[in-house]
Amino acid sequence: MIGGRFQTVFLKNTLEKRKEAASVRVCAIIWVVAHFINDETAKDARALTEFKRKIIGVSGLQATEDKVKERLEKYLSRDENGIRKIVLNLFITGNKFTTSDVYKHLEQESCEVSYRGVSAMVGLMNTRLGILSINVTGDHNIYSLKDDYKPVVESILVHTAQ
Repeated sequence: MIGGRFQTVFLKNTLEKRKEAASVRVCAIIWVVAHFINDETAKDARALTEFKRKIIGVSGLQATEDKVKERLEKYLSRDENGIRKIVLNLFITGNKFTTSDVYKHLEQESCEVSYRGVSAMVGLMNTRLGILSINVTGDHNIYSLKDDYKPVVESILVHTAQ
């Protein structure tokens, strides 16, 4: 009976992975199409998000948002001195920041951090959490919060502030 149970779990995991892969492929196709259409609604990030939700369905995007929310909650639970929350609040403004900008902001907030520590933190937010967008065309990496995750980050920050 153990073999049967293992096969059931294996098949379930395989189906979930296939659903995720299909969802990612559909998102990629939508992104490409939207960038080639000269429609004003396709240029608007919120309209593009709504378009994705209509095509993929709420479940695909909701699953991704839930995963990001879970990772973000774990990440903030280890925030002993509030620095991570300060940085996330900075990114919520919608502006673009270099590591140096984030470091200067933390200094103004009287946080004791090193430049290398800030660089590592922002890099981790980009790679592990997947909530930041990065522009590497110039001399310095420029980070910004992805539009799709702004409501998720705001809700987590409000929830953890209580």
